[in-house]
Amino acid sequence: MRMPSLPKTPTPRGIASRRAARRTSYRLAALALAAAAAGCASFSAPDPGAASAAAAVPAVVADMRTYQIEVRSGETFEVRLPSNAGTGYRWELVDPVPASVRASGISRVEPPLGDLVGAPGQEVWGFQGVERGRGLLSFVYRRPFDAATVPPAQRAIYRIQVR
Repeated sequence: MRMPSLPKTPTPRGIASRRAARRTSYRLAALALAAAAAGCASFSAPDPGAASAAAAVPAVVADMRTYQIEVRSGETFEVRLPSNAGTGYRWELVDPVPASVRASGISRVEPPLGDLVGAPGQEVWGFQGVERGRGLLSFVYRRPFDAATVPPAQRAIYRIQVR
């Protein structure tokens, strides 16, 4: 029968390596804490002027009933379409934008207001009326990786009139 061995007494080399490992872990922890503090410090409160500027843009919400937008030349507007980015679907502008309207950038996705994971948000498209006229803005809701033969899950067609 073998007798259990007694714990070995630490050698000076073993103690030094444990101390070095401990110092390294303290340094990494301090570095992580500093990075977290820097991230919190760089957060700034929202600019109240930006909120009023965003509120000045008339928003057109896709309510699936009217699909009509009437704006003046030079006026900007938004089309907000319900979207759930987690499903892989997204809205696409399928026809050319009418001459009376100019797209003002790319679309953006606004997450849901609550903190519910997987809840639908909105996809927002910005436009500006540039000259008098009429036209259509046509959107389809589909997955970009689907074949062209797969029909879209939804369609939204807006009649635009710029005065």
